[in-house]
Amino acid sequence: MREPYSSEALPVLADIHGNRMGFEAVLDRLATLNIRRPPLLLGDLVWTHFCDRSASELVMLLDRIMSMPLTGAVCGNTDAFFLNGWLERWDPADAEDQRTRSHMLSFKSCLSAAHLAFLGAMPNTQTFVMSNRTCLACHASPRDNRIGLTLDMLTADVDEHLAGRHMHCLVTGHLHTPFVRLMESGLLHISVGAVGRHPHEYDGIVDFAILDHTPSGLVAVHHRLLEPQQMH
Repeated sequence: MREPYSSEALPVLADIHGNRMGFEAVLDRLATLNIRRPPLLLGDLVWTHFCDRSASELVMLLDRIMSMPLTGAVCGNTDAFFLNGWLERWDPADAEDQRTRSHMLSFKSCLSAAHLAFLGAMPNTQTFVMSNRTCLACHASPRDNRIGLTLDMLTADVDEHLAGRHMHCLVTGHLHTPFVRLMESGLLHISVGAVGRHPHEYDGIVDFAILDHTPSGLVAVHHRLLEPQQMH
């Protein structure tokens, strides 16, 4: 029977943010689509502002990710927070941020040496080739995993954040918005959207993308689904 995707199809997920149910829903959808390649994850795996996602649930999600085959996992800005001392230095005035800091510190105290080693081994970028096109995957931009390349960003600013890296296709997360932008330079920027969201933007929607090789070249197909239950 004919399949909608080739054997080269690559699922790309970003910004899980502790959303274990949403992550599992994506994996179920990929199985339904008969996608054989393991996913590429673009960072921000477990940091969440939803304090009702318990530390044990977040550890369970990280264990799940560490136990499964992956095409790769690049480091997001919030993944680095657990490693670079930023979380401990963070001194928010806002009550919600104070709760988040306390929750994330509690979660960090549950992490094993293996968890921290996994997070610490995540590179900032990963390159791969599809349809004879060099692709670079990162969380936000090659220069800085905290600054995303928005749809309205000027070409000169985009070029600056490419940090001298050359590729045909840039694949990113961070913005929580799925889109495809063809730059004047010919660079194709694919923003894959988010599996998890922050409280102010939460709507139960989960976004991810599948990159595939076709006779016409590289294509990016955005997928959207609802979490199995409307809960955090």
